[in-house]
Amino acid sequence: MCKTVTPGASGNIKVLVTSDLGAQSFNVYLAQNASCSSLAYLTNFQNSGNSSVTINSSSFPPGWPTNEPSPPDGEGLPMAAGLPNADPAPGTPPRGDLANERHCVNPDTGNNVACPSAWTPGAVMVFIPGGGNNQTCLNLQGGGDVYLFSGYQLGRILLFEPGPEQPAPANTCLNNVAGHGITSLIGIFYVPAASVTIIGSSSFLATIAGGIICWTATVKGNGGVSISADPSLRTWPPAVRLIQ
Repeated sequence: MCKTVTPGASGNIKVLVTSDLGAQSFNVYLAQNASCSSLAYLTNFQNSGNSSVTINSSSFPPGWPTNEPSPPDGEGLPMAAGLPNADPAPGTPPRGDLANERHCVNPDTGNNVACPSAWTPGAVMVFIPGGGNNQTCLNLQGGGDVYLFSGYQLGRILLFEPGPEQPAPANTCLNNVAGHGITSLIGIFYVPAASVTIIGSSSFLATIAGGIICWTATVKGNGGVSISADPSLRTWPPAVRLIQ
């Protein structure tokens, strides 16, 4: 967002963000006018709950705002090659679909840098290592709507628990996914040494769009349970099937 302020001759500007669970840090851009145009990068501060930064005359580097990047464009359409909502072409940095893919920002300088691969906004991977008594598992009891999705940069894996092919110890726990609301999980469950129990109901849907690789799977419920797999994804073994 952009705000206009008029500080006094010796005044400071304090930027305060109360909470944003999805952010690691925040960039601050300033303009030397009251129209929110010609914004230029000034500073960065970490997200730690009630996070803030105070800006005064000593905050501006020599020559500011020369060569400082402007804010990235707003989030565009998701990646979907060949579909009507196909991803728009990126522009020359700092323009283009920066909130979506292909361009990243160096948090130390605010400058644009190349991303290691295609990038999906907001994508997550839940990683639960093995060890101990293996009681640390995914236990999703959706009292409301739950939406989680993985992305290209994470190999489409949404839940990862190491198995015998990964560095020991393997995670052999029992994971639970209960669809008490609209539970939509887009990505692959890769838990080759662990178990998964998926519970639907007649009123609500537990959807896992991506597939499951696990040691054992239990599917319960009298209604909406949906599991789909895309064998074209590189994560899958050559044969994709329900086996025992």
